[in-house]
Amino acid sequence: MKYKAVIFDMDGLILDTEIIESRSFEKLLNEYGIKAELYENGLLHKIGGAVEAKTYYENFKKQYNLPIDADIVRDKKRAYWQKMVEEEEIKAFPGFIELIALLQENKLIIALASNRNETFLHLVLEKLKVKHHFRTIVGPAEGRRGKPYPDIYLHTAKEIGVKPEECIVLEDTDVGIISAKDAGMKAIAIPNIYTKDHNFARADIVVGSLREVTLELLKKL
Repeated sequence: MKYKAVIFDMDGLILDTEIIESRSFEKLLNEYGIKAELYENGLLHKIGGAVEAKTYYENFKKQYNLPIDADIVRDKKRAYWQKMVEEEEIKAFPGFIELIALLQENKLIIALASNRNETFLHLVLEKLKVKHHFRTIVGPAEGRRGKPYPDIYLHTAKEIGVKPEECIVLEDTDVGIISAKDAGMKAIAIPNIYTKDHNFARADIVVGSLREVTLELLKKL
């Protein structure tokens, strides 16, 4: 195979953390007696779009006229998010564990690149008991822009010592696909119930689930 690494996104790709995100925001609003307003996707937040973390929380603060700074909104939401992940049962999507085993059997490097805070990436992978399978785990950092910019994927390739063109990315959002393609990588889109209407025109292929990611499929890219 001409590819050497498979890079996973996390949220909505490995497991449904979007519902945890939404519930975290809901708990925050409950603190202030504010009723949550759901989007059409059934969540309190939108998925995708080129929004940096700071703007993400500022927008939420303004939307609900919260009497606290955006930084406090962020810290409170993250605390609720972490508590739920630590205390509740979380499950990977069907096919994930089998895919990890397949990639390892074929000596492909496995990595993770996400817009999620790195502390929480490690937390989720540890909870799923799969962290040891990942060569590197990369999130946003100082001077490293989040998706849809290519920075996170380019940094991941550098960390694992593989050229971008030797990497295959698995993503569930439009911004993730844009990030991977702009980094010069192959990209497989795996939409979930929240992102099924995203524009995946730039993806090399779109499949229905992780179960459809086979060795034969990877070789065809």
